[in-house]
Amino acid sequence: MQIKFRGLPLLTQRPKAKLGLVLLLGVLLTGCESLMVLPHGCPPVCVDASLMGKKLVDFDLSGADLSEANLRKADLTRANLTNADLSGADLREAGLEGALLNSTLLIGTNLTDANMGGVSMTMTDLRGANLTDVNLTGAVFNSVSINGAILDKVQLLDSDLTGMDLRSMQANQANLSGANLSDSNLNGASLSKANL
Repeated sequence: MQIKFRGLPLLTQRPKAKLGLVLLLGVLLTGCESLMVLPHGCPPVCVDASLMGKKLVDFDLSGADLSEANLRKADLTRANLTNADLSGADLREAGLEGALLNSTLLIGTNLTDANMGGVSMTMTDLRGANLTDVNLTGAVFNSVSINGAILDKVQLLDSDLTGMDLRSMQANQANLSGANLSDSNLNGASLSKANL
C-alpha cells in the first residue's frame, strides 16, 4: 500500500501507527497554504508589502503595520483590521465588505473604487483618505475622523453617520439616501449634486 500527498509518496509501508500522523500532517499543510500569500514576517510587519490581488478573506490582520502596502484589488472580505495601520496604502478596487476597521489608521490611504459595504468603523482615522466612488452602503461609523477626506461619488446608502464631524468633507455627487445624519456637523462640507 502506498499513500500519496499531492502525487508524492509519503508512506510506502503499512505501519498503522504512522498513518494518523501522515493524514494529520496533510490536513495541516492544506490549512497553511492560505498563509503563504503573505510575505515572511507579515503580520505584524507588512510595511510596503505587495499584496496586490491577494485573497485575504476572513484574515486576522489586527494590529498589523500595512502602511504603504499595495493591496490594490485585494479581497479583504470580513478581514479583521482592528488597530492596523494602513496609512498611505493602496486599496484601490479592494474588497472590504464586512471588514472590521475599528481603531484603524487609514490616513492618506487610497480607497478609490473599493467595496466597503457593511464595514464597521469605530475610532477609525480616515483623514486625507481618498474614498472616491467607494461603496459604503450600510457602513457603521462611530467617532470616525474624516477631515480632509475625499468622498466624491461615494455610496453611503443606509449608513449610520450619527454625531459625525463632517466639516470640510468633500462629498460631491455622493449618495447619502437613507443615511442617518442625526447630530452630524455638516458646516463647510462640499456636497455639490449630492443625493440627500
